[in-house]
Amino acid sequence: MQIRHLFLGAALSFAFLATASAQTTVRFTGSTAYRANTHAAIRAQFDLNTLSEAYVGTLSGSRYAVFSGTLLSGGTAVIKTSWSGSEAGIKAVAGPAASNLIAFLPDSVLPTSGAFPRTNSAATNAQATESANADVAMADTFQSTSAYFGRFSGANYVTLIEADIDPTAGVNRSAVGIVPFKFLANAGSPAGLNNLTGQLARALFANGSLPLNVFTGNPADAAANVFAIGRDPDSGTRLTAFAESGVGALATVVQYEPRAFSAAGNAVVRITSTTTGSTTPAGGVLDASTFTTVWPAGVVNGNNVGLGNGGYASGGDLSRALTFTSPSANYLVSYAGVGDADTVIANNGVRELAYNGVTLGRPVSPATYNDVTALTNGLYTFWGYEHMYYRSTLNVNAQGLADRVAQNLYTTNAQVFVSSMQVSRSTDGGIVAP
Repeated sequence: MQIRHLFLGAALSFAFLATASAQTTVRFTGSTAYRANTHAAIRAQFDLNTLSEAYVGTLSGSRYAVFSGTLLSGGTAVIKTSWSGSEAGIKAVAGPAASNLIAFLPDSVLPTSGAFPRTNSAATNAQATESANADVAMADTFQSTSAYFGRFSGANYVTLIEADIDPTAGVNRSAVGIVPFKFLANAGSPAGLNNLTGQLARALFANGSLPLNVFTGNPADAAANVFAIGRDPDSGTRLTAFAESGVGALATVVQYEPRAFSAAGNAVVRITSTTTGSTTPAGGVLDASTFTTVWPAGVVNGNNVGLGNGGYASGGDLSRALTFTSPSANYLVSYAGVGDADTVIANNGVRELAYNGVTLGRPVSPATYNDVTALTNGLYTFWGYEHMYYRSTLNVNAQGLADRVAQNLYTTNAQVFVSSMQVSRSTDGGIVAP
């Protein structure tokens, strides 16, 4: 009997060691507004002397990334990211696996030689050819606000759980940070276009455009127009903007799609990071004829989106559109996370709008908004909680690694630390109170 116990103990020990030493693979998706912060928190999990990584362009702005190496906590891991929006992320993780395969970069794009950390920043979006289910969703919103909560459009979406952000307290599931947003006007817009109220937002996004004079109070501006542009329904930034301003988190709206001349100057093209056959350089001039064109109807993540209700798939492309100057007294107003917004405010003449008379501005510390008292004390309310979600059935190794990324965000890499806030809210767009 004692010999049997010895063999059983040895077998269990071997199984434990095999599990502990096995490579863990975790796939992240969701919020484009928090991708830079999440990439930083992921990178912090690895021994940089063993890390190989690949991404497109810059790590902070890449839609896809892959990291491989030895974890500081022990063992090896591959972590992959594919960012497409908070709503898309919740759908991918909470929905039926068979219908929610998404694209990731394959292991083959990882560099295999050179000094550590080995980096391939020349990967392309077109190389995202690995089709797989995501394990973890970053979201700017509560799942209870999302369309993908319970039954929606003929499919069931399970209730996800939040990551454990405090390992010293057992399980402490909570938001990993705060995500602030800004309303913006495009480059070249007049100085009088400087404030957006909730009422103006409701009117603008319900109709698609308004006369400039309702923003400026100047009757001479009645002949000019302000057009709404924005994100598609898979965006948590959109959901937060519409929940906060009273438009309605899941409201059907009217948004336009301005277009610009290509780099060659011989065609009018959609404004994206790369356009088939040509690229639209930031800071160009918009084509006057496109201001009467609402966003075309289409399909977003398997769901039909009606005429005008669509928008940009990423905050980067939306912000890029705002860098273009408008012709003939037509201007653009939209919304974006601070990562995308601050880049084009600083470099491309885009203007931050006050929201209900309060401007968020820029932090004293470049890294976070923890010292912006208008935000942390509750005067500026265009913000949400950043959540990390996964299924309760996620395997223990992947769950533990996701939790460690969440803990890094909570303590180090968040745009704003939850602990710096003097106020809170219980839902997206909810009342902000001490």
